[in-house]
Amino acid sequence: MNAKRMLMHWLMLAFVLLVLVLVMLWPVSVPGHFQAGLNAFGRGEYETACREWLLSAEQGDADARHN
Repeated sequence: MNAKRMLMHWLMLAFVLLVLVLVMLWPVSVPGHFQAGLNAFGRGEYETACREWLLSAEQGDADARHN
């Protein structure tokens, strides 16, 4: 393998690993607001629930968008 091809191979591998790490970390931050909204709803705090679900929906959580 020549040097240019080997460099492209390592860059592609680094890119794939970076995307994989980002995909694995993304869902960690999203469910927090949705679950907080469910908890608030269960306590009868509907205004707080709506606020939490709105934050979650703005972050891209599909469940919050359709709840």
